[in-house]
Amino acid sequence: MASILLVDEIHILRFRIKSHLQKYGYDTIHEASNYQDIISMYLNTKPDLVFISINDDSENLFGIIKKLIEIDPQAKVIVAAPQGEEKLIIQSLKEGAKGYIIKPITYANLKQSISKLLT
Repeated sequence: MASILLVDEIHILRFRIKSHLQKYGYDTIHEASNYQDIISMYLNTKPDLVFISINDDSENLFGIIKKLIEIDPQAKVIVAAPQGEEKLIIQSLKEGAKGYIIKPITYANLKQSISKLLT
């Protein structure tokens, strides 16, 4: 099954998302608690998909997504942004993200979004 790099600064939320991903059969899940680790973890683990929960530090995220896509144009990135923050989603998509989820995350939407990109 596919491997996923899961990025969220809040440990309990990473734990919950990881648990649901494991229930869906994704057993190789790498975790990062900040944006600064995304590039190095991507290069070291070569995940099939990167799932990033957008927090308050979104300006740094856009540059990281852009750099990730420059390194690997085939990188599959999904971002999760709070409802009402569509501008964050639009900017992420402009930088190369391939999908998005509106928070609060429903696990059905999570499964559907990830499955869509990995098939």
